[in-house]
Amino acid sequence: MAFKLTSSKCASLFDVTAEDSLRLSLKPAWVYFCNVLKMRYPVLLKNLLKYSDEIFAILIMVLEEYSFRRNSGTVTECFYQLKRECSLPENSFRFRHVKWISLTSVVLLPYISDKLQNYYDKLLANSNLGVELTSFQKYFLNLYPILLTFIKWIRVINYIQYLFNYTCHPSPILRMAGIQLKYGVKTVVKVSDISSKKKSGMFQKLYSIPDFTASIVMKIAPLVFYSLQFVDMFYDKETGVSKLMTSLPFPSAPLMPKVASTTLRLPPSAKQCPLCQLPHTNPTTIVSSGFVFCYACLYRYIEKHKCCPITYRPCEFTDMIRIHS
Repeated sequence: MAFKLTSSKCASLFDVTAEDSLRLSLKPAWVYFCNVLKMRYPVLLKNLLKYSDEIFAILIMVLEEYSFRRNSGTVTECFYQLKRECSLPENSFRFRHVKWISLTSVVLLPYISDKLQNYYDKLLANSNLGVELTSFQKYFLNLYPILLTFIKWIRVINYIQYLFNYTCHPSPILRMAGIQLKYGVKTVVKVSDISSKKKSGMFQKLYSIPDFTASIVMKIAPLVFYSLQFVDMFYDKETGVSKLMTSLPFPSAPLMPKVASTTLRLPPSAKQCPLCQLPHTNPTTIVSSGFVFCYACLYRYIEKHKCCPITYRPCEFTDMIRIHS
């Protein structure tokens, strides 16, 4: 029977925290996916992506319902070979409705939490901009961080109790539902297990579509989870490539190139000839450089060196242009 208590070994705290971290990474991955779609198809998906949170909740509900029905655990719990077992009596209300209680804890509660966090971020931004807030909004802005801190401390205390075997429930929510996490899921139901069943009637065929889709997702879920974990590790602020790059010392400023002793120095004034360092006489420039010289100085230099005195670009007498003021 699904969720029935067995003598299997309880999940380790490492697997519990790893599963929780993996489950929390699904929503950021979905948000990134929606942002990519929004950039590629801004007009087509503009109205649809307004309800991205609701679409994500529905998709997770379909997947988790299939996973609970087949494996007695969430999709991420199955990834770590875990299953849920209810320690309550079989005739109790919570045991008879353990699947729906579990669905509420993994779908509805995270959805409400995300909405509250978005509302808090919006109020905080308005408060920083000087927007007038109502009394309820001010109370919410002050009490919500305290509530989050309280919930986090409750979870930490429960983790410590679970680590030292003072409780069999790895989280406060599972503790209230009487659910334990144990090892036991070894295989995921294959797609052929569903397609091989002979079903008749249009309603039954339509009903099997979510199961068929969920089973395919369950097959590719390990690859997706491995990819998410790799990306999370790669870009982690503490251990990933971003930490490695920020820990490197800043390179020193590049040294100025050495100027050869034979290089012609520019005069302090633009009205002086770089060759004779005197005010221009018959100012003349070169097409290839634009610097201005005395006509006689430039003529003698080109006659001897066949290049610009400043840039050393090849030039001829035909490149000389007199400037008439």
